[in-house]
Amino acid sequence: AFCGVLFKDAESLQKLADVKTFYLDKTATLTNGKPSVESYYNYGVLTDENIKRIAYLLEDKSNHPLAECIKDFCGRFSGEVKDFEYVIGKGLKGNIDGETYFLGNFINVSNIKEYKGKTIVIMSDINNNPIALFAIFDKLKTESKKVIFALKNMSIKTVIITGDNKESAEKIATEVGVDSYFYNVLPDGKADIIKENKNGELSAFVGDGINDSIALKTADVGIAVGTGTDVAIESSDVVLVDGKLTSLLDAIGLSKKTIKVIKGNLFWAFIYNVLAIPIAGGALSFIGVSLTPAIASTCMCLSSLFVVWNALRIKGYKKIRLDKGEEMKVVIEGMMCNHCAGRVKEVLSKVNGVKGVEINLKKKLAIIDGEADVNAIKEEVEKAGYKFIGVKK
Repeated sequence: AFCGVLFKDAESLQKLADVKTFYLDKTATLTNGKPSVESYYNYGVLTDENIKRIAYLLEDKSNHPLAECIKDFCGRFSGEVKDFEYVIGKGLKGNIDGETYFLGNFINVSNIKEYKGKTIVIMSDINNNPIALFAIFDKLKTESKKVIFALKNMSIKTVIITGDNKESAEKIATEVGVDSYFYNVLPDGKADIIKENKNGELSAFVGDGINDSIALKTADVGIAVGTGTDVAIESSDVVLVDGKLTSLLDAIGLSKKTIKVIKGNLFWAFIYNVLAIPIAGGALSFIGVSLTPAIASTCMCLSSLFVVWNALRIKGYKKIRLDKGEEMKVVIEGMMCNHCAGRVKEVLSKVNGVKGVEINLKKKLAIIDGEADVNAIKEEVEKAGYKFIGVKK
């Protein structure tokens, strides 16, 4: 692994440089993966102690990221679960003390709006009657917003695909600033969304869970967060070994630099063969230009040394740091004078997340300091009567 990134094959290294859309799982990818139960509601069917015992026994057999936080909330209990079943995309089912219980999103409840922005886990009985509700919240990783901003600054589309409810997905999507999001998506559905939205462009999926394995295989490049499940890592093409989302930017950077070096090596090798071999063969001997075997051998060695030296430049790659805000350079047409520049600066300064704006009138650029949403910038520019061309790479 280099810079916290492991490429499993050369094909994924090549493809990643041309990916135009990144699909991202939410839990443990954009969020810390350390959720906690922030709210609990008892519908009055069972006592709190019985509810917590049932929830603990069911979750104790699960490897889902939410299992540990519910177990921590409930405490430890002993007991036996019969006919245990994990229903993909729905949750857990099991028989405890002769009664069948469900835990997950098997049913919908009316008071769910009170827990907007949180992941809801419902306990219900065999007749679909709600027994208890667990509202779970997982905080964003500190780098998530900056990574999404950096991706959009590279003209890459970002999309969240999650099995969570609409409110939870919308809250995270708005906070990090992705282009779009899909919610209440089952594991198979993630793969279907990727297939349906390819549009002839390369796509990548970033995830960490056992439910992400199908999507990781379906995308042109599957990227697993190193702290995720073994199944996800095995199904992926690229692994972010250190588990940090910033390594995603390093993976892209390494891919682009490697492809650039390969093209450079091919160019110089081609030029050497096109020019040196004919001369060594006597193509210019009629004007007295020729290469002796010694000189030809020396040129060949120098050519090989150049290719090796050029390839070693990859080792000089420096990890991307997001300690400071990234600059965004926006190309805007229609700015003709200082008055126009002042007008553009004024409207952009009002966009949420913009800390400062500099205008380069000659190059038609607005240099923005901050972490503003590209769509919001485009909207304000066009409202002011100017043409938004795009973000300069």
